[in-house]
Amino acid sequence: MAKAPRSLAGKVVAITGGARGIGRATAAALIREGARVAIGDIDVALAERTAQELGGSTLGLPLDVTDRGSFEAFLREAESQLGLLDVLINNAGIMPVGPFIQESDATARRLVDINLHGDIFGSKLA
Repeated sequence: MAKAPRSLAGKVVAITGGARGIGRATAAALIREGARVAIGDIDVALAERTAQELGGSTLGLPLDVTDRGSFEAFLREAESQLGLLDVLINNAGIMPVGPFIQESDATARRLVDINLHGDIFGSKLA
């Protein structure tokens, strides 16, 4: 039995790492469907510019997914300006390029902090 399509109109969505790439494309698609979107990114200037370019009631906000306090502030500000959060898209991530054996320990730690701990923090907080 097919499910009836659900409307995204008026839904509040927060997207981590939303200033570029897949996050930006996802934000654009959600906005076309009527969602109100908060883009969080470590590059605040780019997040703000992306939000302005995408239009609607889109916000560009600072977010470091490796910092629980930053994540709390991002979600709090998104809800303050857009309303209660309906959806969190944990999109932020990094993918180092090059031979694994040459990857520094610092890069490995950063990868786990962003790609794993960031998702865990966000999911708990949302």
